[in-house]
Amino acid sequence: ASDVYKRQSQRKKVAQMLPFSPWMLVVLIAACALVVYFLIPTDKRMLAAHLSDQEWGKASQALAELTSEERAKRPEYYSATELKVNRMQLDPTDQGAWITQLGDALREAEAYNFPEQHLLEIELAAEKVPSGSTVYTIIEPYLNILPTEMGDKFQQDLTTKILAENKPVMAMEIYQKYWSPRAADPQITLNFIDLARGGGRPDLAIQAILKHEVTLSLIHISEPTRPRLIS
Repeated sequence: ASDVYKRQSQRKKVAQMLPFSPWMLVVLIAACALVVYFLIPTDKRMLAAHLSDQEWGKASQALAELTSEERAKRPEYYSATELKVNRMQLDPTDQGAWITQLGDALREAEAYNFPEQHLLEIELAAEKVPSGSTVYTIIEPYLNILPTEMGDKFQQDLTTKILAENKPVMAMEIYQKYWSPRAADPQITLNFIDLARGGGRPDLAIQAILKHEVTLSLIHISEPTRPRLIS
């Protein structure tokens, strides 16, 4: 019993020597751990800070240092962020770099089923490539899988741009793909007829008129007042 009493007395003396209680020590250690967690930046928080400060070079480095586990949590976000960070560091006059950027944006967009941020990167990269024919060559394999609105816009815009580059045959071929499923539309058909004539293909112009009339004939019963080329 005396031994037990002695040990208890020793514990009390040790406790009295401490400037705070053992529970306070536990709380202090936990607080230090929280401070370390929030004040020592992780790669993820460093990336967010660099993006906020528009420090693109540092953001690129932070992206490279992300763990595979972190990337797996938000693959679509990190894919789009890499495209943006890379774009922001490109020389506006380096056509080769922008061509590469456009190809990368299309491949990444396809991998994630063309989310909005990836579509924006495609548009921004395409705008920096001065040659419409080059843009079309890169985009053409994706036209059937791009969102319809974007695919249609590219076909119309590139037709105009390539026509301005004095390539009427290529412009006609691009617009033909846009016109074909819209043969019932008089204005779109007239546009294609003009392009077919300018591209040296009057036969396609005649075929366009015939297809327009046949298409309208098939829907005439439900839409008898629909406008047509030949009244």
